[in-house]
Amino acid sequence: MDCQSVVNRVYNGHTDFSEFGVTIQQCRLLLQSLPNFKICFVRKETDSLPHSIARASTSYAGPHFYSEFPSCIAANIDLAII
Repeated sequence: MDCQSVVNRVYNGHTDFSEFGVTIQQCRLLLQSLPNFKICFVRKETDSLPHSIARASTSYAGPHFYSEFPSCIAANIDLAII
């Protein structure tokens, strides 16, 4: 399913009778309980920072704390701020 379609279904407020309707409803309820969160569609071209974080996270078996940005993030941080 297209990511933009999922975002649209979560926010359109209509009852979703598709096979994903229950999941969409659960997302709506979760977002209602977390008012500081939202979901949004981001084009693939602008998704380099989260992609780098996700790719790097598979390299570590446990939690890590950094005093500065890891190199995989530092290379993309200026693009994310703009």
